[in-house]
Amino acid sequence: MIAGSLTACVHILAFEGDSQVYFFEGGYTDYEEAKKKRLGNVEPKRFRYKKLTV
Repeated sequence: MIAGSLTACVHILAFEGDSQVYFFEGGYTDYEEAKKKRLGNVEPKRFRYKKLTV
């Protein structure tokens, strides 16, 4: 490793809700801004499971 070098993420393959896969070129901060523009300020949803009946 070269002293003083930094490695940065330049591509993101995001698996978002409703089985959507989104490819983004750029860093995580830029991805978050683009996601808010595309989807609005969406909060994560909890999964709901059906009760098992035996």
